[in-house]
Amino acid sequence: MLFKDKVAIVTGGASGIGEASAHRFAAEGASVLVVDIRRERAEGVAESIMEAGGEAHGFGADVAEPDDVEAMVAAAVDRWGGLDVLYSNAGTIRPGTIQTPPVQRMMQEPAALERNLAAHALRRLGHPDEIASVAVWLASDESSFVTGEAIVVDGGLRAQSPLGRLADPRPSHLR
Repeated sequence: MLFKDKVAIVTGGASGIGEASAHRFAAEGASVLVVDIRRERAEGVAESIMEAGGEAHGFGADVAEPDDVEAMVAAAVDRWGGLDVLYSNAGTIRPGTIQTPPVQRMMQEPAALERNLAAHALRRLGHPDEIASVAVWLASDESSFVTGEAIVVDGGLRAQSPLGRLADPRPSHLR
């Protein structure tokens, strides 16, 4: 267990990547404060974690509000005696098209789904658990020599994109 006796806060934890990440941190032994602007949904995710044998608590907060951020940190510290991981579930990892609820709604149109599948080298969409796995690894001691990186978890989306090739520093004949 990567996070035995550790405390993690997961923001945006009520659905999609945040929900998968909250479950994954808990599965690795962390006590998880599931934070979302939708408090009832955060509480539902926390209940689901506890039903699976984990330790969690749902908390309503708007992370754009400094007072809410202070309150969520205080809630974790008051409940579990400390804070080891803060996973801000926005802008931390560079995912491709991930099967979150909004993306699933967009992909109901067959043409949109086909365009997205073709844009990814793996010819599939990502799953929230795949992003959660990277987030958990980055927060663990197993990644202790990794600093300041933007980890691209995109199923080859960047590699397929002309913009991705522009970022490749190798001469064009070596790409």
